[in-house]
Amino acid sequence: MKTRDLNSALRVFRDKGGTLRTRDLIASGVHTDALYALHESGQIVELGRGLYRLAEVGEAEYPDLAVVAARAPNAAVCLTSALSYHDITTQIPTAVHLAVPRDSYYRIKLSIPVTVYRFDPKTFHAGLETHRIGRMPLKIYSVARTVVDWVQVQEQARAGCRARGAASRTTAKTCAEPRAAALRAAASC
Repeated sequence: MKTRDLNSALRVFRDKGGTLRTRDLIASGVHTDALYALHESGQIVELGRGLYRLAEVGEAEYPDLAVVAARAPNAAVCLTSALSYHDITTQIPTAVHLAVPRDSYYRIKLSIPVTVYRFDPKTFHAGLETHRIGRMPLKIYSVARTVVDWVQVQEQARAGCRARGAASRTTAKTCAEPRAAALRAAASC
């Protein structure tokens, strides 16, 4: 039987890191009535559909990454999102960039824009670190791995432009500037 006790529900939230999905709360033996009562009283905050956080925890420094940590625990933050997390870019990602192992089925449905990349399963775990975002574990690539991956993606994009014959002097110069910045960042690691 599921409990409707609000204190029990709050205890489950605290034990699980402060952020939970509705289904995880139900699996822990808490009735949805307790969840709705906590939400109405302002003790928990809805981050997205079916995703809640204790109000006492406060806003996460990276709210989009907190949603990723809760909703896509097996995905890894990569490329521009990882560069931004490590403070080595001035770009603001328009979507959260996530990596998953190739040939694995991952259906990532988030309330935020997401770009999913499929990485080779043999190298997926290389350079993978676990950080804490709002008491939730988040997989994110190290600075060195992120810079290497980013340079590779830039090279592939440049090669595609050259193959189509679209690389002009202006395009080549524009593409070279971010690459030089990434190489400088890698050298400082």
